[in-house]
Amino acid sequence: MIFCELFDRLVAKLADNFTSTGTKPQRHGKYQLGSFLFHYGMRGSDTLRVAKELAIGHGSVFKYCRRVSRAFRELKVDFLVFPNAPRKEIISDYIEETSGFPACIRNADGSLIRFSEKPLEFDDVSAIQTEVT
Repeated sequence: MIFCELFDRLVAKLADNFTSTGTKPQRHGKYQLGSFLFHYGMRGSDTLRVAKELAIGHGSVFKYCRRVSRAFRELKVDFLVFPNAPRKEIISDYIEETSGFPACIRNADGSLIRFSEKPLEFDDVSAIQTEVT
């Protein structure tokens, strides 16, 4: 199954971030990533539900999600890049075609992903603004 292969590859990429620095060993990265995906993949599923379904402590859900989020942030320079001008045009056209928003190269409500900083090397990236409706 392709999903299983991708999941295992992702766990392997994140493995360095799942090493214990304390006296107790951490759960294997696949459990931590699974908890993260269960929680955020279901549009912010209730943490009590995640804990119950995965038979882990309620506090572990928060701990695992924090670790996986940190691991993703540490890997971002290898995998996440801002688009160049031609790619921005393609993205903008697609978003306008599917949602009706012209001249937009990204859209998110920020409810599940913290928007705390923009990359320093891209001066043309506008500050993120939120609007409460």
